[in-house]
Amino acid sequence: MSSPSYSPSFRAAYEEVLGGWPGPVEAVDLPTPCGVTRVNSCGPAGAPPLVLLPGGGATSAVWGACAAAGAAATHRVHAVDLVGEPGLAVPEPGRALRTAEDLTDWLDAVLDGLGPRGPVTLGGHSYGAWIAAHHAARRPARLGRLVLLDPTQVFAGLHPGYVLRALPVLLRPTPRRIRSFLAWETRGAALDPAWLRLQDETARFPTARPVTGPRPDLGPLAEPSGGRTGIRVEVLFAGRARCHDPVRAARAARRALPGARVEVLPGVSHHALPLTAAAEIARLLADQRPARQRRFDAESRYFPDMSSGPALTAPSATTPLATPQPRLLYDACPLCRDAEISVLRTGDCSRHPLYKPVVAPVMTWMRCAACGHVFTDGYFSDEVSAEIFSATNPNQQPGAGFEQNRYTSARIVERVARYVPDGRWLDVGFGNGSLLFTAEEWGFEPQGLDLRPSTAEGLRRLGIEAHCADLTALDAPGRYSVISLADVLEHMPYPGEGLAAAHRLLRDGGVIFASMPHYDCPVWRLLDAGEANPYWGELEHFHNFSRRRLYALMEEHGFEPLHYAVSERYRACMEVIARRV
Repeated sequence: MSSPSYSPSFRAAYEEVLGGWPGPVEAVDLPTPCGVTRVNSCGPAGAPPLVLLPGGGATSAVWGACAAAGAAATHRVHAVDLVGEPGLAVPEPGRALRTAEDLTDWLDAVLDGLGPRGPVTLGGHSYGAWIAAHHAARRPARLGRLVLLDPTQVFAGLHPGYVLRALPVLLRPTPRRIRSFLAWETRGAALDPAWLRLQDETARFPTARPVTGPRPDLGPLAEPSGGRTGIRVEVLFAGRARCHDPVRAARAARRALPGARVEVLPGVSHHALPLTAAAEIARLLADQRPARQRRFDAESRYFPDMSSGPALTAPSATTPLATPQPRLLYDACPLCRDAEISVLRTGDCSRHPLYKPVVAPVMTWMRCAACGHVFTDGYFSDEVSAEIFSATNPNQQPGAGFEQNRYTSARIVERVARYVPDGRWLDVGFGNGSLLFTAEEWGFEPQGLDLRPSTAEGLRRLGIEAHCADLTALDAPGRYSVISLADVLEHMPYPGEGLAAAHRLLRDGGVIFASMPHYDCPVWRLLDAGEANPYWGELEHFHNFSRRRLYALMEEHGFEPLHYAVSERYRACMEVIARRV
């Protein structure tokens, strides 16, 4: 076995980054056929295992931010140095890794050495994601979950401009070239200074030629819910990546893996992703979305029974929420994740018909400097949502005002039918059910989804299939031709998750119908000028969209806007039809 080739200064910089991890950190050197592999581990010893592979040159130390942001609270994190790449792994002379199969055998040996308890979650970023995808395709029985973070050469090739920029760093790396390249790719994002010093040291690190090869054959993972393998797959693309077009790459991922959860995270670049989006990644790894937004497995067929869950029933009389509860605050824009947000104005929600003193009467509205989106400073906890959802506006009871609403609904269905003439129509937050009743007249198969158990039961009594569940909880990829989100996205803490779920549930060429208040239309400005705008005090709304921002969000999640209309349903509202692409 050769001696380690890292310098004292490299080792010092490496240890400095590890010093920022949530301690204690256990360093283990595992023997493999191609050399000794360093693995840095942290988190509860009995927690589910999470094995993370870094991008090329990043070292295992790059995962410290994600561990500190919460991944190490829910998992036993094992961050792996890649053999032949910068880090504390020691290659075996004459046993260089040359093919994707070699990498798979190497990772098998690492997993054998770790001896994880229970199904493994394997995650990787960039080149590490390419390795992880190849391993999952070849050894699916070893994994329970695969998480790919802005994977390169998996769903899309590298952009030529990116390759030209990277060549000087690859051929003759220097600290100056490395920093210049990172500053260009991240658009000047503030990166961890200790990690940047480690990157300086990698310029003097002798590395082997990285393994290259074809894109992984993901056929075994392509069926819904992991297909034959049962592996749950999640893919997160960096919205400002320069290495590839993230929107196109996401579309390719959705085509290749119809049952996967695929999202684009706006506002973050490829190389900055593990560092500046650590909280988002930790939330994805831990699956710590609000309880009513978690996805459920196929065992419960398409619709999990959530009617008895704590997120959807009113609190019991023994545990009332008698005083205002604080909102769960956003630390960045919920759409683009930029942290430069400021207070725009306040509103009074105490006059809302569903208002209850479990929430403060004053709503604070924020604006994002980067994308211009307007949103509340936070969203409700599950307990507060349960209390608010325990009541329903009378005009939103199933069947209420059906004949009057039928004409408005007919004009909506007629427009949608121009693009999709038949199939299953899922209406999310169906309210009085008018849209579904009318869609049935056109020959669609209507199904409803609502968070209020009593509302779902009321629609079932009127002969329409209805379920009490959250859109993101459904596990029915490609089942629907139309999904209507009439006045829904503005109610969701993270609307991108709703669009991602809709994309997953729609068949190819299917459409969504979305309506909501239009923050940037003339009527809105007139209402503001007359101090008569009701939407600043709309209790259940967390967002005010402009048409431009809504279109951008739709495109980020794989939709092509087709048709815009002024809504007849509510004041100052817009309606958009968009196709799944």
